[in-house]
Amino acid sequence: MQVDFDNEYSKRNFFNHLKGLSGKKEISIKDYKDKRSLNLNDYYWGVVIAMIVVEVQGVDDSISGKSIHEVLKYKFLTNKEVVDPFTGECLNIPMSTSELNNKEMWSYIESCMAWAYEFLGLVIPLPKDVLY
Repeated sequence: MQVDFDNEYSKRNFFNHLKGLSGKKEISIKDYKDKRSLNLNDYYWGVVIAMIVVEVQGVDDSISGKSIHEVLKYKFLTNKEVVDPFTGECLNIPMSTSELNNKEMWSYIESCMAWAYEFLGLVIPLPKDVLY
């Protein structure tokens, strides 16, 4: 729950919510982190990924948007290290784009666009230049 303590309604709603938590064993409070916007996500899938898929399918028509997305995540998103509990092996797993805020998502998209230009010669238009 996000609370704006400068807004009386938001503050009152927060305290009423706290009263409803009576008897709970644990309550945690953490900094709020914005998530990427749905518009930015739509642009990523509807323009960036779609254009790359069209370009790549000329070479291999079995490639999907999901597979392009997974490749780009692996290339450009900060990897998380996870230890395999059975082998002790350290695995690198890319972050999900749903964990990114707008600034992080845009940085990721710019990396994808630069890669598309460098390796495919593909110029992907900016959000302001396209309807999606």
